[in-house]
Amino acid sequence: MRIHIFFHRSKRLSFNKVIDLGCGRGRHSLLFAKNGYDVTAVNLSKYAIKELVKKAKKDRLNIECKVIDMLKLSFKDNYYDCLFTYHVISHSVSKEVKTIISEISRIVKYKGEVFVTFGNIEILSMIN
Repeated sequence: MRIHIFFHRSKRLSFNKVIDLGCGRGRHSLLFAKNGYDVTAVNLSKYAIKELVKKAKKDRLNIECKVIDMLKLSFKDNYYDCLFTYHVISHSVSKEVKTIISEISRIVKYKGEVFVTFGNIEILSMIN
């Protein structure tokens, strides 16, 4: 999986503050936290964040978990070294995608790293 490329590149660049945008139940957030990153995990689903909080407590990991809409990220400008979002933004319509990209560019530091994947209608989960 390509997360490992992003993960190792971020480590090599000494990035520490990562935000997992649309974290789901936290698979990637947990990986980052277990490897020493300062992680913020955000998702629109209260249920998903609740599940991540349980896993983080069980593993004794300090992950800042928040229920937030990607269209209105309540974080400081230029705060994060890197941002990770896996098959999340493509759930939005074009106008929203523009807003989300604007928010991402606002909260990630200049010369920071952004890892974004987009799903498409040809992936297996989209086929009936």
